[in-house]
Amino acid sequence: MRLTPIDIKHYEFKRVFKGYSEEEVQDFLDKIFKSYGDVYSENLEIKESLERQKELLSHYQNVEESLKNTLVIAQKTAEEMIVNAQKEADRIVQEAASAAERIKENATRSLDDLLRELAALRYEKRRFLLEFRALLETYGRMLDSEKADTPGESQPTEEKMASAKP
Repeated sequence: MRLTPIDIKHYEFKRVFKGYSEEEVQDFLDKIFKSYGDVYSENLEIKESLERQKELLSHYQNVEESLKNTLVIAQKTAEEMIVNAQKEADRIVQEAASAAERIKENATRSLDDLLRELAALRYEKRRFLLEFRALLETYGRMLDSEKADTPGESQPTEEKMASAKP
């Protein structure tokens, strides 16, 4: 059984013949009461302080756990952001490569079309020049033959011009 300062203060000894001096015992009990009271109060204060410290420690442990969780979440979020940014960069590069390929294909098709058109125009030019040359030669022969037929006339007749057309 634990004693409290009040228990000590109110404890009564049995009286016996030839016992201790009652006054001395009472003085000693008063000293014990005061001393034990101080120790008891100090013990209560220490227990209360210990409880406050435990609560504070628990609070700080909760804060620490929250900070750790927050740090882990922040790290995961940062890693996810890096992965997502890399994916987005890869997607943009792929889209740019596809667009560049389409532009190149369109340019190649346009170049091919222009080269075919140029070849057709060159062919038409050659054909025109050949036909024009043939026409000029025909007119030249007509003129030569007209000069030979009529020495005094300088103008070809319409009939000869019409018959000379290819």
